[in-house]
Amino acid sequence: MIARFCLIPPALPLALLLFLLAAPLAVRASGSYGAGLPGLALRIAPTQYELGKNVFLGRAKWEAGPPMDAAKVEAQRAVLRAWQAAVPEKARPEPALDHWAGQLPATHQAALRYYLENRFRQKFENK
Repeated sequence: MIARFCLIPPALPLALLLFLLAAPLAVRASGSYGAGLPGLALRIAPTQYELGKNVFLGRAKWEAGPPMDAAKVEAQRAVLRAWQAAVPEKARPEPALDHWAGQLPATHQAALRYYLENRFRQKFENK
């Protein structure tokens, strides 16, 4: 009988209780997030990743090595085109990766592969 004259609706304490239980979760979820993909920093070799990133973005420099024969140039061009196709359209670099066919040293090509596999979660067959 007393509850009938109470000014607090019966659903309000339940709603208040649920809000108080959910509030800490909302506060924790609204915090700042670290840069990059979660867990990526724990698994990568930073120097190789950075070299591959610089090759991908066109910022890497390398010494001109001995010229490759035409068969090796075409093989490298085919590999670079396959890697370019695996990258999402929005992230594809300019100029295209096959621009460096015949110029890219083996160390830089390996670093580029390492970067693409880790950044874009791709697996490429060994060539």
